[in-house]
Amino acid sequence: MSEKRENTPVLTKPEIAERQLRGAIMILSAGGDPVCVQTLAAAGAEIVSDLLKAQDLPSPLVRMDLVREDRRAEVQRKLREPQNFFKHADRDPDAALEFNGNLPPLLILMALQEYQVLTGSLFPAAGAFLTWFFVNNPEHTKGELRSVIEACCSELQTPLSLDTLAEMIRVHEGQGLNPPQAPSGDARRRMGVLLANVASCFVQPEGSD
Repeated sequence: MSEKRENTPVLTKPEIAERQLRGAIMILSAGGDPVCVQTLAAAGAEIVSDLLKAQDLPSPLVRMDLVREDRRAEVQRKLREPQNFFKHADRDPDAALEFNGNLPPLLILMALQEYQVLTGSLFPAAGAFLTWFFVNNPEHTKGELRSVIEACCSELQTPLSLDTLAEMIRVHEGQGLNPPQAPSGDARRRMGVLLANVASCFVQPEGSD
């Protein structure tokens, strides 16, 4: 009986969303199939969006805060198109989709913004992903976050690879570093500072620069 209970945990909606988003990040960091990354990220994002709506909280994914205003409708359409295509085949069994493999990281980014609005925190792999994404895409940053990224970019070899993302996840989850890829003490310290700073200033007050 105890073994059966261990295999049937009671999960809340936020916990499921966290697992789905973390799974998407882990698959991405391993260089896995972007279709799987997109599917998991979209599932987690949908749960978080529904929970925000139920609590009458603003949805960053709907508002597209991180996208230029003149491109928000286009980006939202492109993000949702694969989500619907990957879930259903009853109405269009013979359809095909030209899938942009660059979309999954952007969807993860927006889903994490919503997740932090919902929960007020980020799980460790999310902090690592945000660091990796913003260092590689500083144009998506502003204010304090931009200052942190610009300061750290001058000390890091960019763009950061997926292997680096995987190592950052290990650091942020307290698993240490794989010896062959372990950076020097100074580099390790900078990585830790960067992870902490990006996670702390990811969600900025409305109206900040």
